[in-house]
Amino acid sequence: MKNLLPLFIAACSPSQETPDLSFPDTFQWGAAMAGFQVDPGCPTLPAELCEDSASDWYQWVTDPELLADSTTHNSGDPLSMGPGHWELYPEDFERASEELGLTSLRVSLEWSRLFPEDPGDVSTVEELAEHANPEAVEAYHAYFDAMIEAGLEPLVTLNHYTLPLWIHDGKACHTDWESCENKGWGDPDRIVPAIALYSGFCAREFGDKVDLWATLNEPMAVVLAGYLMPSEERTNPPGIMNFPLAVRVLF
Repeated sequence: MKNLLPLFIAACSPSQETPDLSFPDTFQWGAAMAGFQVDPGCPTLPAELCEDSASDWYQWVTDPELLADSTTHNSGDPLSMGPGHWELYPEDFERASEELGLTSLRVSLEWSRLFPEDPGDVSTVEELAEHANPEAVEAYHAYFDAMIEAGLEPLVTLNHYTLPLWIHDGKACHTDWESCENKGWGDPDRIVPAIALYSGFCAREFGDKVDLWATLNEPMAVVLAGYLMPSEERTNPPGIMNFPLAVRVLF
């Protein structure tokens, strides 16, 4: 034991060298946001240009019958109270870079902005591209150009909660799951190939500007608040309690 004591003392003694605690040059300082959460509330753009009315979340927070339904736990706050990022993003990017010192931002593409209408029976990215909303495509190109010009590297989430109404009618599925036609994540045979084609379109269309991609944001949040435990703290469309369905959506 005496022979081991010097080794023990040496191991416990402070190092003579100061460790390098600096972040590497490649480290990205960033923040994250979702399109539906930050886009509405434009100060000068009309609501029909600022707000994405083709999504299930827009329906969820604006439909009068859903707002009157206590089981949806909606606050009723109008979208006009939003921060207006869809219009104010140049100033937001400048503040993020110059005031906060960020080098990256995680943002989302809104599937329903790019494809507000059902593209129908398409099987390739090329076929899908023919149905894209050209105004939205142009707007997102300008968006990424402004972000890069501000010195921010885009990290893009392909799906941050919202789904197009043509693939998820949250109101109908909240009212009667069995009879609703557009079941969203509850219909994997339809939504999985659809979101794969959408992802392929986004990669091809914006890949010259975006290198970092995320597929889904917080899938468990979608499952819990949408299909298993909607509550006053959080509820997502379709806002139902169905354990077998929640398992199906999860897997």
